[in-house]
Amino acid sequence: MKNIVSIIALTLCIPFTTFSQVSNIGLASQEYSKDITEYVSKEYLITKILKIPESMLIGVEIDAITASNSGELSTIVYNCEQLEKRGILLIFWTGDLSYIDGNRGYGFLHLEYDTAIDLFTKLSTANKHKKSILNQGKDWNVVFRWADLHFVFWVDNTMNKIRVFWNGYDSEWSSSNLKTTAKRFFKSFE
Repeated sequence: MKNIVSIIALTLCIPFTTFSQVSNIGLASQEYSKDITEYVSKEYLITKILKIPESMLIGVEIDAITASNSGELSTIVYNCEQLEKRGILLIFWTGDLSYIDGNRGYGFLHLEYDTAIDLFTKLSTANKHKKSILNQGKDWNVVFRWADLHFVFWVDNTMNKIRVFWNGYDSEWSSSNLKTTAKRFFKSFE
């Protein structure tokens, strides 16, 4: 009889424990998501940067080069010929979901085309010349400042790393992502 009571009690409890840990789906339940970053960034680009005129149909080329991990710098390259607007959006993730400047967990730095050209040109030069400093030893870092952005280059277990500081944000940007972003940026405007 005790076994039957135990089986009945266990049978009644299983559905409640099985369904009691359903995760909350949505923005508030996720720390970092490539898809959400791309989604939120497109919203910012379209509503804050492009400012589409009312009742106008606009075509926009948007190449989202989104980071794969929390803490990595994400980028969106865009080109809107009809509005004669083009450039890049650097997306910084705060690491939490609080609202900062009306944006949930994100900071956006918009660079128009000519400004972005200047940045990529100077980053390319800095990237080429950093080796002479980094070769001085494993504890050496190369620091490069451009406008409000600070870049720190260093080597970690033979991996070239870049940290980017801007407006209180701290993101990593791998050398390969920097090269990919620059390549796609220039290709978008050929």
